[in-house]
Amino acid sequence: MWIEVLTDIQDIKVGDAIIDNDGKRKLVSQGNLKYNEFMGLTLFGDCYKLGTQKVRKLIFKEAG
Repeated sequence: MWIEVLTDIQDIKVGDAIIDNDGKRKLVSQGNLKYNEFMGLTLFGDCYKLGTQKVRKLIFKEAG
């Protein structure tokens, strides 16, 4: 079971789970977070509208 939280792209860290714009769950690794001089911080190659669109982060909870 998980909770979905909207957060800024700069708050995403390696090891976080997200839901991308296609609705797929993804685990963030070091190679997925990059800085581009033109687009700024990117996550899986997406700048999330130059940081104005929130990222859907998953926080996993234990059942029970």
